[in-house]
Amino acid sequence: MLADTRIQTRHICISGFLQSIAKPVGFERLWLKLRKHESPQVRVSYLPWDSDWSAVAEHLMRTGPEDDFTSLKIRVYAYSWGVGNGFVKLAKELRHRGMTIDKAVLCDGVYHSGWFPWRAVFSPFWTPRIVVPDNVGEVWWLRQREDKPMGHDVRADDCASTTIHDAKVLSVGHSYMDDSPEFHRTCLKVARS
Repeated sequence: MLADTRIQTRHICISGFLQSIAKPVGFERLWLKLRKHESPQVRVSYLPWDSDWSAVAEHLMRTGPEDDFTSLKIRVYAYSWGVGNGFVKLAKELRHRGMTIDKAVLCDGVYHSGWFPWRAVFSPFWTPRIVVPDNVGEVWWLRQREDKPMGHDVRADDCASTTIHDAKVLSVGHSYMDDSPEFHRTCLKVARS
Protein backbone atom coordinates (compact mmCIF):
# COMPACT_ATOMS: atom_id res chain seq x y z
CA MET A 1 0.00 0.00 0.00
CA LEU A 2 1.27 3.47 -0.90
CA ALA A 3 1.71 6.00 1.87
CA ASP A 4 0.07 9.42 1.66
CA THR A 5 2.15 11.96 -0.20
CA ARG A 6 1.24 15.23 1.47
CA ILE A 7 1.58 18.42 -0.56
CA GLN A 8 4.05 20.88 0.99
CA THR A 9 3.86 23.69 -1.61
CA ARG A 10 0.98 24.91 -3.77
CA HIS A 11 1.28 27.17 -6.82
CA ILE A 12 -2.23 28.34 -7.70
CA CYS A 13 -2.97 30.08 -11.02
CA ILE A 14 -6.30 31.95 -11.07
CA SER A 15 -7.54 32.98 -14.51
CA GLY A 16 -9.49 36.07 -15.50
CA PHE A 17 -13.04 36.67 -16.69
CA LEU A 18 -13.91 34.84 -19.97
CA GLN A 19 -10.83 32.62 -19.66
CA SER A 20 -11.37 28.89 -19.50
CA ILE A 21 -9.65 25.66 -20.39
CA ALA A 22 -11.71 25.66 -23.61
CA LYS A 23 -9.33 28.02 -25.43
CA PRO A 24 -5.64 28.91 -25.32
CA VAL A 25 -4.74 31.99 -23.25
CA GLY A 26 -1.56 33.44 -21.80
CA PHE A 27 -2.48 32.13 -18.39
CA GLU A 28 -2.48 28.57 -19.65
CA ARG A 29 1.03 29.11 -21.07
CA LEU A 30 2.13 30.45 -17.67
CA TRP A 31 0.65 27.38 -15.95
CA LEU A 32 2.59 25.11 -18.32
CA LYS A 33 5.83 26.96 -17.48
CA LEU A 34 5.16 26.67 -13.74
CA ARG A 35 4.55 22.92 -14.00
CA LYS A 36 8.31 22.32 -14.09
CA HIS A 37 8.17 22.87 -10.31
CA GLU A 38 5.76 19.95 -9.81
CA SER A 39 6.68 16.89 -7.79
CA PRO A 40 4.72 14.64 -5.42
CA GLN A 41 5.11 17.34 -2.73
CA VAL A 42 4.53 20.35 -5.03
CA ARG A 43 1.31 20.94 -6.97
CA VAL A 44 0.57 23.55 -9.66
CA SER A 45 -3.17 24.20 -10.16
CA TYR A 46 -5.08 26.22 -12.76
CA LEU A 47 -8.46 27.46 -11.47
CA PRO A 48 -11.15 29.79 -12.84
CA TRP A 49 -11.75 33.15 -11.14
CA ASP A 50 -15.19 32.11 -9.88
CA SER A 51 -14.26 28.76 -8.30
CA ASP A 52 -15.81 27.57 -5.04
CA TRP A 53 -13.06 29.09 -2.85
CA SER A 54 -14.35 27.56 0.36
CA ALA A 55 -14.09 24.09 -1.20
CA VAL A 56 -10.62 24.90 -2.58
CA ALA A 57 -9.42 26.02 0.88
CA GLU A 58 -10.79 22.83 2.46
CA HIS A 59 -8.99 20.73 -0.16
CA LEU A 60 -5.71 22.59 0.43
CA MET A 61 -6.00 22.05 4.17
CA ARG A 62 -6.84 18.33 3.84
CA THR A 63 -4.01 17.57 1.40
CA GLY A 64 -1.33 19.73 3.04
CA PRO A 65 1.10 18.76 5.79
CA GLU A 66 -0.78 16.48 8.17
CA ASP A 67 0.90 17.50 11.40
CA ASP A 68 0.81 21.27 10.72
CA PHE A 69 -1.32 22.48 7.78
CA THR A 70 -0.27 26.05 8.56
CA SER A 71 3.22 25.21 7.24
CA LEU A 72 1.84 24.69 3.71
CA LYS A 73 3.51 27.17 1.34
CA ILE A 74 0.91 28.74 -0.93
CA ARG A 75 1.82 30.97 -3.87
CA VAL A 76 -0.88 32.58 -6.02
CA TYR A 77 -0.61 33.98 -9.56
CA ALA A 78 -3.80 35.78 -10.61
CA TYR A 79 -5.13 37.93 -13.46
CA SER A 80 -8.02 40.40 -13.81
CA TRP A 81 -11.12 39.15 -11.91
CA GLY A 82 -8.89 36.30 -10.77
CA VAL A 83 -7.33 38.98 -8.54
CA GLY A 84 -10.40 41.02 -7.55
CA ASN A 85 -12.53 37.96 -6.91
CA GLY A 86 -10.54 34.69 -6.83
CA PHE A 87 -7.37 35.74 -5.00
CA VAL A 88 -9.19 37.89 -2.43
CA LYS A 89 -11.82 35.21 -1.68
CA LEU A 90 -9.25 32.41 -1.49
CA ALA A 91 -7.11 34.44 0.94
CA LYS A 92 -10.15 35.10 3.14
CA GLU A 93 -11.17 31.43 3.12
CA LEU A 94 -7.63 30.40 4.06
CA ARG A 95 -7.55 33.00 6.85
CA HIS A 96 -10.72 31.43 8.35
CA ARG A 97 -8.73 28.19 8.58
CA GLY A 98 -5.60 29.76 10.06
CA MET A 99 -3.66 29.47 6.79
CA THR A 100 -1.60 32.00 4.82
CA ILE A 101 -0.51 32.83 1.29
CA ASP A 102 3.21 33.51 1.50
CA LYS A 103 3.62 35.15 -1.95
CA ALA A 104 1.35 36.42 -4.73
CA VAL A 105 1.83 37.91 -8.19
CA LEU A 106 -1.19 39.92 -9.33
CA CYS A 107 -1.66 40.95 -12.95
CA ASP A 108 -3.93 43.89 -13.88
CA GLY A 109 -6.31 43.03 -11.05
CA VAL A 110 -9.87 44.24 -11.51
CA TYR A 111 -12.09 44.75 -8.48
CA HIS A 112 -15.17 42.53 -8.47
CA SER A 113 -18.40 43.11 -6.58
CA GLY A 114 -21.02 40.40 -6.30
CA TRP A 115 -23.77 43.03 -6.33
CA PHE A 116 -22.59 45.25 -9.18
CA PRO A 117 -19.81 43.43 -11.04
CA TRP A 118 -19.48 45.92 -13.91
CA ARG A 119 -19.56 49.03 -11.70
CA ALA A 120 -15.82 48.80 -11.04
CA VAL A 121 -15.07 48.76 -14.75
CA PHE A 122 -17.32 51.55 -15.98
CA SER A 123 -18.07 53.94 -13.09
CA PRO A 124 -16.64 57.45 -13.68
CA PHE A 125 -17.37 58.42 -10.05
CA TRP A 126 -15.73 55.62 -8.11
CA THR A 127 -12.25 54.16 -8.32
CA PRO A 128 -12.16 50.87 -6.47
CA ARG A 129 -9.11 49.27 -4.94
CA ILE A 130 -8.22 45.70 -4.17
CA VAL A 131 -7.56 45.19 -0.47
CA VAL A 132 -5.15 42.34 0.21
CA PRO A 133 -6.19 40.31 3.27
CA ASP A 134 -3.76 40.33 6.21
CA ASN A 135 -2.81 36.65 5.84
CA VAL A 136 -0.84 37.37 2.65
CA GLY A 137 2.91 37.83 3.11
CA GLU A 138 4.34 39.47 -0.02
CA VAL A 139 2.74 40.81 -3.21
CA TRP A 140 4.13 41.82 -6.60
CA TRP A 141 1.69 43.47 -8.99
CA LEU A 142 1.61 44.58 -12.59
CA ARG A 143 -0.86 46.90 -14.27
CA GLN A 144 -1.53 48.78 -17.49
CA ARG A 145 -3.03 52.17 -18.42
CA GLU A 146 -3.66 51.47 -22.11
CA ASP A 147 -7.35 50.46 -22.08
CA LYS A 148 -10.26 49.28 -19.95
CA PRO A 149 -10.67 47.35 -17.85
CA MET A 150 -7.64 48.84 -16.17
CA GLY A 151 -5.93 47.31 -13.16
CA HIS A 152 -7.03 48.81 -9.84
CA ASP A 153 -4.77 49.85 -6.98
CA VAL A 154 -3.62 47.07 -4.67
CA ARG A 155 -3.40 47.98 -0.97
CA ALA A 156 -2.90 46.23 2.37
CA ASP A 157 -4.71 48.83 4.52
CA ASP A 158 -2.53 49.22 7.60
CA CYS A 159 -1.34 45.64 7.68
CA ALA A 160 2.31 45.63 8.76
CA SER A 161 2.68 41.91 8.04
CA THR A 162 2.01 42.31 4.29
CA THR A 163 4.64 43.68 1.91
CA ILE A 164 3.31 45.11 -1.34
CA HIS A 165 5.98 46.00 -3.89
CA ASP A 166 5.57 48.98 -6.21
CA ALA A 167 3.48 48.31 -9.29
CA LYS A 168 5.16 47.62 -12.61
CA VAL A 169 3.28 49.50 -15.32
CA LEU A 170 3.35 47.76 -18.69
CA SER A 171 2.55 49.26 -22.10
CA VAL A 172 0.12 46.59 -23.29
CA GLY A 173 -3.67 46.34 -23.24
CA HIS A 174 -5.60 44.42 -20.60
CA SER A 175 -6.30 41.45 -22.89
CA TYR A 176 -2.57 40.91 -23.40
CA MET A 177 -1.36 41.34 -19.82
CA ASP A 178 -1.48 37.61 -19.02
CA ASP A 179 0.74 37.00 -22.08
CA SER A 180 3.29 39.58 -20.97
CA PRO A 181 6.87 38.27 -20.69
CA GLU A 182 7.36 40.53 -17.65
CA PHE A 183 4.39 38.93 -15.87
CA HIS A 184 5.65 35.43 -16.69
CA ARG A 185 9.21 36.30 -15.56
CA THR A 186 7.93 37.69 -12.26
CA CYS A 187 5.81 34.58 -11.62
CA LEU A 188 8.68 32.21 -12.43
CA LYS A 189 11.04 34.18 -10.18
CA VAL A 190 8.58 34.01 -7.27
CA ALA A 191 7.99 30.30 -7.90
CA ARG A 192 11.73 29.62 -7.72
CA SER A 193 12.25 31.58 -4.50
